[in-house]
Amino acid sequence: MAYSIEFAPSAHEQILKASHRQQRRIISKLEKEAASAQQIGDRNKQLKRTRVDDQRLVYLELHPQQQLLVLKIADRADVYNQFSSDDEGKED
Repeated sequence: MAYSIEFAPSAHEQILKASHRQQRRIISKLEKEAASAQQIGDRNKQLKRTRVDDQRLVYLELHPQQQLLVLKIADRADVYNQFSSDDEGKED
């Protein structure tokens, strides 16, 4: 059974800003991911990412709910810059 697809508020805003062509490509990719989602081991959720053109989609697979929760849709460079800037102020 395919997982349902839900969008976090920020991801919903981001997909609405995309062109219709890009929206169709993103939805198509998410539908493929939802159709192939499966629980591996005893994890109830898994953070995943995938690419559509120059966009990176970051989502959670929520296994008990059989749902993909899209957290972020952004340019690939912006997604990685955000994560690297989060780490800059941390000391080991």
